[in-house]
Amino acid sequence: MAPHDLPLPGPTGGKTPLPSKTVLGKNPFYTTKAQAQAAIGPDERGVGVRFKAGKGYYLGNATKQAGGTLPPPPKKGPSYTAAQEATLHAQQLLAPQYKQAAADAKQQNYAINSYTAAVMQQLAGLAPSIGNDYTTAINSQQGLVDAAANSLKNANPNGSAQALLDAVGAPQSQHDAVSSSLANAFPGAAAVGQYAGGVLPLGSLSSQGLAAETLAKLQPGIEALSGRQSLLSALKNQSDARMQIAAQQPKLAQDWLNSFTSNKAKQQQLTLEAKALGLKTRNQNFNQNLAKAKLTNQQNEFIARQKTQIAEFNAKQTTAATKLANPNSSLSAKVGYLVDSSGKAILVNGKRQILPGFNTNAQGRVVKSKAFKSTQTAAAAFPNLTKTQVQRLRAGVNAARFGGPNRSKTPVTINGKIYQPGDQLPPVGYQEAIREAIAAGYSRAAATKMANRFYQPGQNGRPGRGNDSSGLGLTVPPPP
Repeated sequence: MAPHDLPLPGPTGGKTPLPSKTVLGKNPFYTTKAQAQAAIGPDERGVGVRFKAGKGYYLGNATKQAGGTLPPPPKKGPSYTAAQEATLHAQQLLAPQYKQAAADAKQQNYAINSYTAAVMQQLAGLAPSIGNDYTTAINSQQGLVDAAANSLKNANPNGSAQALLDAVGAPQSQHDAVSSSLANAFPGAAAVGQYAGGVLPLGSLSSQGLAAETLAKLQPGIEALSGRQSLLSALKNQSDARMQIAAQQPKLAQDWLNSFTSNKAKQQQLTLEAKALGLKTRNQNFNQNLAKAKLTNQQNEFIARQKTQIAEFNAKQTTAATKLANPNSSLSAKVGYLVDSSGKAILVNGKRQILPGFNTNAQGRVVKSKAFKSTQTAAAAFPNLTKTQVQRLRAGVNAARFGGPNRSKTPVTINGKIYQPGDQLPPVGYQEAIREAIAAGYSRAAATKMANRFYQPGQNGRPGRGNDSSGLGLTVPPPP
């Protein structure tokens, strides 16, 4: 650790003790004078900077420690468990919903109470108004009845009748009879009219007015009861809304706790990785470095994948080109000379490679040789092999001569190049074909005989033309 990396003394304390005469020998040395001056804390006085050759600057022996006490450490807040933190977090998330629900409830309750009070106030004056209306109607009806009765009474002709009786000299008894009869007719009828048109209707009207006024007096109470029921229903709905909000708290708390646990585990993992890598920087630098490393790895992986894909593509192109340029056994057997998969002749020194059993006629066309006659059958040529073994030996030598897919389950190395299973193998020479047949378990004689069927003398590593009877350098006939 460099001297300037040591913790410096100050009002908050530190691992380095305050300089004094008793600890001068333990004081650190600083490279520059500015570093030594920066080491002087605000709670120190009389500090001098000294220099010692070969070591550097240090705090001199005029150092004195200031009196007084250091400020007390800040008070710690309340400590909560993870579950308590989760509950507090959920409550904080739900607080706006509770606040909104309380505001809505307050507004709704105010509206119900205001409406009920207004209606009750209006209904309070309804009963007197109804009573006054009925009283006015009764008085009007009574006046009309009384006027009619008085009119009927005043229409009594008793005076005129008595005058007529006096004029004719009627006896008193007749006067009395007429007066009684007229009194019964007009005043009696007036009384009956007052009863029938006044007492009975006015009594019914009075009863109706009393009933209407009584009902009107009950209306404020009915409305108050209705308002209370509406308020109770609103309070019930508001309570249900708060319960729905409260029902969210367990899930929110659990989600926060799960996130907290996951983040804590990730943080622990990051801390372990930081320790393993020897990182001592702050969390921000660590995260930045980690992000850079991940980005670099992603870029490297991308580049590596691109290179691999390019290499595979090139290998496939090379393999396809090689396969196309390699001799095609089926096409070659048809035309009598070596051709590739496109039917193009494979030339050696500018000449076609004529297959055994074929020759060139006078017109330059390749035809089957009439002079070639088989002196031995395959079974006679390979007396120690079964028919299946002969077929397998023929197929193997054919693949060695003309090339073919790698049918083994393991990679094969030819001329220093590795061929994976399924890759197209190139043709090999005469001696290599014999060695592969021997390696497969066939005798050298059988391998040589079969190789002579596919390799012409003097080409592909086979020795020059022999003294065989066919004149083609073959000791056994070509494959059928």
